[in-house]
Amino acid sequence: EAMHKYYDQLVALEVKIPSSEVQIPFKWKDAFDKGSIFGGRISLTVSSIGYEKVCVLFNIAALSTQIAETQNLDSEEGLQKANKKLQSAAGIFTALKDRVVGLIEQEPTPDLEPECLGVLSSLCLAQAQELVVQKALKDSMKDNIVAKLAGHADDLFAEVMKVMQKESVRTLWDKDWLSVVSGKQALYNGLSQFHQSKVCNAAKNIGEEISRLQYCLELFQACQTRSGMAGLGGCSDWVKRANRALTDAKKDNDFIYHERIPDVKQLTAIGRAAVVKPTVLPDKFLPNDKELFAALMPVHIHQAVAAYEVRKQEMVGKELNRMKEGTNMLNEILNSMNLPAALEDTTGGGVPASLKEKSAAVIEAGGVDELERLVRELPDLLQRNTDLLTEAERMLREEAESDSTLRAQHGARWSRTPSDKLTGTFSANA
Repeated sequence: EAMHKYYDQLVALEVKIPSSEVQIPFKWKDAFDKGSIFGGRISLTVSSIGYEKVCVLFNIAALSTQIAETQNLDSEEGLQKANKKLQSAAGIFTALKDRVVGLIEQEPTPDLEPECLGVLSSLCLAQAQELVVQKALKDSMKDNIVAKLAGHADDLFAEVMKVMQKESVRTLWDKDWLSVVSGKQALYNGLSQFHQSKVCNAAKNIGEEISRLQYCLELFQACQTRSGMAGLGGCSDWVKRANRALTDAKKDNDFIYHERIPDVKQLTAIGRAAVVKPTVLPDKFLPNDKELFAALMPVHIHQAVAAYEVRKQEMVGKELNRMKEGTNMLNEILNSMNLPAALEDTTGGGVPASLKEKSAAVIEAGGVDELERLVRELPDLLQRNTDLLTEAERMLREEAESDSTLRAQHGARWSRTPSDKLTGTFSANA
C-alpha cells in the first residue's frame, strides 16, 4: 500500500511539474544483475519523474509476485489472492513494456527492456492460469473443463519458454528458470491429455483414451527430465494415476472393445479455456487518498492564469481609454453650448429672471408684430445681399483678367503683386 501511495503522488506531481524542470536524480539498480568481482551491479540514474514511476511500478509488480508466492494455496482465499496479484503484476509488466521507452527517453537497464518485461508478463499470466487449474482440480470440476484449463496453461508456459530463450534476454534468468518453465509446460500438457482421456473413457472411446494416456505419461516423464524434479507440480502422483488408468484401459480394450489405438498426431485437438488476463493498470491505485500537492498549481494552469491577467489588463486599459476619449468629447460639446454655465438654478420655482428680462426687451421693441415685420423683410435683405456679392465677384473677376492681360503684355516689367494673392481671401468668401 505504501508503494501504491507513493506512485499515486508521483502521478499527481508529474501533472503539475514539467519533467524537464525536475532536478532530482533517481537511481535504480538492475533487478537481475548480481554484480561481479570486477564491479558492482548495473544501475541507471535519471532526473525524471517518469523514470521513477517506471521503477516504482516494476517494484510493485515484483512485490505482487512475492505476495502471491507467500499465499496458502490450500485455502480458497489464498488461491484467489495469489491469482489476483499475478494478474495485476502481468498487467503492470504489460503496461511498462508499451511505455518504458517513451517515459525514460534513453537506454534502460536490461530488466526494463521491452523484451524482458514481455517475458515477465507472460510468466505471471502463466502462473495465474496454473492456479486456476489447481482450483479446478481442488473443486473436482468436470474433466473436460480441467482439460481445457490445463491446455491453456500449457500454451502460456510454451509461450514463456519461447520468449525466455530469445538472445536478448536469455542471459538474465537463473539457470533453473527455463528448466522449471519447460517442465511445467510438459506437465500441463500432460494434465490436459490425462483429463481428456477420462472424457474418452466416459464416452467409451477406449482406443483414444489409451493413446492419450500413453502420451501424457511421456509428457510427465519429460516434465521430470526437463525440470530435474520428480515431484514438480505433483508430477510423480500423476504418473501413478496415469499408469493405473492405462493398465485398466488396456485390460478393457484387450478383453472387451478391441479398438485400434490411434497415433497421437491423429488425435483431435483439445479445446482451450482462457480464464486469466492482465489486469489493466489503473491511473491511480488509491484514488480516494488525499493528494499531498493538491494546493500546488500545475504549470500550464499558472501560465494560463498569467496570460489571463495580462489580457485582462489590456482590455481594461483599452476600455478606460475609450471612456476618457468619450468624456473629453462630451466636455467639448458642452463647452460649445456654454453648458452647464448656461443653465440657471431654478430650485426656487418660477420662470428664470434672465428669461423675464429678455421677454420684456422684446415687448418693448414692438413685440410679436415687430418680430413678424423683421421676418417679412428677410427675403428682401437676402436678395440685396446676394446682388452685392454677385457684383463684388464680377469686379474681382474683371480685376483678375485685367491683371493677367497686363502681366502678359509687359512681362517682367509688370512687378505688381498678382491679383489672385491680393484678392484670394475675398474670392474664397464670395
